[in-house]
Amino acid sequence: MIPLFTWPMNDVLAQHVKQLIDEEVPEGQHVEYKQTLPCGDAKGDPWLGEGKKIGNEARDKILAEVIAFANAEGGTVVVGIEETDDHPKRAKDINHLPKCHELADRFRLSARDCIDPQLPTIEVFSVETSKRPKGSGVVVFRVPASRLSPHRLTTTREVHIRRADRTEKMTMREIQDQSIKSASVLSALEAMFEDRRATPREFIKEGAFHGVQRLAIRITAAPTRTEFYIDRVYENPLLFGPLRAFAFTFNGRTKNLGPPNQVVSINEYAARPILRGGRRSSAPDDNFSLILEVYGNGLIEFYFSSKGNKEKNPVYLDWVLGLVANALTIVEATRQSAGATSAEFALDIEVSSSGFPPLLVDLSVRQYLGVGNRDGGKLSPNPLRLPKHLVANSGEFSVVIRDVMNDLREAAGLRAVEDVEVNFN
Repeated sequence: MIPLFTWPMNDVLAQHVKQLIDEEVPEGQHVEYKQTLPCGDAKGDPWLGEGKKIGNEARDKILAEVIAFANAEGGTVVVGIEETDDHPKRAKDINHLPKCHELADRFRLSARDCIDPQLPTIEVFSVETSKRPKGSGVVVFRVPASRLSPHRLTTTREVHIRRADRTEKMTMREIQDQSIKSASVLSALEAMFEDRRATPREFIKEGAFHGVQRLAIRITAAPTRTEFYIDRVYENPLLFGPLRAFAFTFNGRTKNLGPPNQVVSINEYAARPILRGGRRSSAPDDNFSLILEVYGNGLIEFYFSSKGNKEKNPVYLDWVLGLVANALTIVEATRQSAGATSAEFALDIEVSSSGFPPLLVDLSVRQYLGVGNRDGGKLSPNPLRLPKHLVANSGEFSVVIRDVMNDLREAAGLRAVEDVEVNFN
């Protein structure tokens, strides 16, 4: 496995760029090299001179490669790698580009402004490979297959796709077929989420029939593309490590977020195999239960259930956020296990209750989050299904936690909180 293609971008070093040269890694379906910034002018691209502007030709040709990967199976573009003359071309040497960090920033903005629709996930980063001149190195673009394909370059209005080691223009028929395929992928994802809603809703329905207060919290994560596979899920310690607590800071206060105390016994049990996946459960208990399931296609789900009392069904905010935080760490482990570190995941969350609507309970003072009366803090509607959250990389985890927290607060008639940070280290 080549770290330049798979490791978190902040962990990629000059030695990993050199590994391309040492191992003569070839171009192909998922790899493209550019020795320098393309330019038909004999003087070269303006960036290589004054370092103030990327030429239009360089911008368009490199972003065309990025779009081609997004419209196909995903891949990596490395700018600053000299290639061999044979076929397939192989990495031959490093051509250190000036001001590589600033260059990566410029390309990141160009990708945002010149690709339509915007790519849901892209990593653009630099790796310094030489100190002469200072800050010289390569620029790396990592882009997965996009759920929004086909994408086009707005400056040329052209649509590209990767075929083997070549980037080519798509025909109108291919564009139409790609649009239909993307729509079907999203439909399949939504159908999968709908299927996962059945179990907790049946649990709630049965409780209502018997006049028993029941609460269910379901947190489901799944890759937004179908090309995702993990082998031997239940034997993978990365996917079924101990559930943990995370330092959570909001409005200047700090609290630990973890799974509900009533079900931490799940850490005492090993995962067992299920069809194309693995399952872990908490100790048998009539009042509280937690189940974690992970499947080879990347599907991850926490299902927490409890019995309430005659007056209320409390939902402790740290219960939900603690489970979401653990789900996000499993998302990252799933990406690593599948060798798809930039795969985008969708997060689907639902809270449902039989009898009384669930009441949201504060993180710190353990009191119901009312708005001036005893009926305040009720989550509505019931069942409450939050808007989907899309997760492209681990740097977004704190934002996801903040957004889930605010979705729940607003559903209870409360103000949002902006100052939120979670330590996932």
